[in-house]
Amino acid sequence: MLQLLADGSPDLATLTVVSAGDMAVGSYCVVRAGEQVPLDGVQTTGEAVVTTQHITGEALPLRRKAGDQVPAGAQVVEGVLVVRALSMVCMNEPLPWCLNALERRAGLPKRT
Repeated sequence: MLQLLADGSPDLATLTVVSAGDMAVGSYCVVRAGEQVPLDGVQTTGEAVVTTQHITGEALPLRRKAGDQVPAGAQVVEGVLVVRALSMVCMNEPLPWCLNALERRAGLPKRT
């Protein structure tokens, strides 16, 4: 986790290591090449290449720049991301996704 300077650049002097569960919505984290994005967020500075193949099946890496959203679990292939968290850990776990899918499916007609 870290803080940003007045100009929006990361203040590396404030960089601390915390678990994803300790991050709050609106906090910032640094994700380096070879690491996974811990929470859904938006990239605030710089540019990086990420892959979501293990999440979506999409084989092509994506180039992300400031302002782009980055999903939890995305793997940084090249570069460094500074991500502002948009959701809490409990919303990034599979159980809420499954429950949401079941609720949506409940209203669909049954297949025969």
